[in-house]
Amino acid sequence: MKRKKKSSIAGKLIVSTVMAIFLVYAIFLFALNLFGTKTFAKITSYRMEMFERDETIRNRYTFVFSYEFVVSGKNFDGRSREIKGPVYLKNKGGSIPIAYLKCCPYLNAPVRDFQPFYKPFIHIFIAMVLLWFLRRF
Repeated sequence: MKRKKKSSIAGKLIVSTVMAIFLVYAIFLFALNLFGTKTFAKITSYRMEMFERDETIRNRYTFVFSYEFVVSGKNFDGRSREIKGPVYLKNKGGSIPIAYLKCCPYLNAPVRDFQPFYKPFIHIFIAMVLLWFLRRF
């Protein structure tokens, strides 16, 4: 007698949610890369987060920074993080290149966050693998 597998609704829900997050993020990266308007933003704050990273490469820290830019007389801001060594000097008062969507400037990111160009394809591949797992449930 062949047993039928029980499919878990909670498992399907979790996998489909994670898959949707990867797809939405990939679409966001594609939109910024294709339709984004590039400008420079002023760094407003810069700080080191927590302690040394527990990785094989020693002396690496996570730095969190906030930035601000102006579009049509309105201020918009954003946040990002980067991994650098401890001798990385603070970019006090500096500027970074960012990209934003003209229709909604609050959707923005530093240019280095969606470079290289194949990064969205990696997210889509992960979403397809999750879809394959979802079909197996």
